[in-house]
Amino acid sequence: MTKKILTTLLLFFIITSKSQPNSATAIINKAGKQRMLSQCMAKNMLYIGADINTDKAKLELEKSISEFIENQHEIIIYVKDDETKSAVNAVNDIWQKFRLKTTEKVQLENANNIIKDSYTLMNACNLVVELLEAKSGIKIAKLANSCGKQRMLSQRMAMLYVCNYWGVNYANLNKDIKETLDTFELLFSEIIIAPQNSQQIVEILNRQHTEWDFLKKSIASEAKNLKPISIYSTTNLITFEFDKVMEMYVKL
Repeated sequence: MTKKILTTLLLFFIITSKSQPNSATAIINKAGKQRMLSQCMAKNMLYIGADINTDKAKLELEKSISEFIENQHEIIIYVKDDETKSAVNAVNDIWQKFRLKTTEKVQLENANNIIKDSYTLMNACNLVVELLEAKSGIKIAKLANSCGKQRMLSQRMAMLYVCNYWGVNYANLNKDIKETLDTFELLFSEIIIAPQNSQQIVEILNRQHTEWDFLKKSIASEAKNLKPISIYSTTNLITFEFDKVMEMYVKL
């Protein structure tokens, strides 16, 4: 075997090793981010369509697409069993169709389809997370899964809020808003009392609970007393903070 071939194989091994998550909790984190990114991409597509916060929405959409592709690659490398592989392949198929839509201009009359399509992608991603959690055998995996869902739910809140603000004709809008708020509240109440929480995690969660109370009242209000830009920044902050907590759970 020539020196050139050996060098090429070594570089391939290094790149592959670096891209591969080193624990079950780490891959649950990656897979959980896919759920969040599905809602984040849809949110930004709708903000762009409504011509609200357009510059930031375009940048975040591009970043989310790149991150989704990278995460999916790492998940494919990690997954070994047939059942989870099948679920990952289903995500790939749905993603290819959704990715095409991220390049199209969203109009008010078809904006409801963005919500539906993002749910389809999110549910497929969620199945992968559930399978990874079930097969991990790690006690903290369930807590990590719940924490990861909070990132997704916060992005969904912003997506549904701008739909409501823009006047999108989506039949289940009020129902979905209520379910999203209720689910976030339920998971928050479970996470905040988890015995695995360090003092640093408790401080972050307590800080976010104050933000959450304010956000919940604002989104639930029919007066629309917060502008979509404020919802955009607040939900992104909550997503960021729960992402930090999730990284701490991964280290545990």
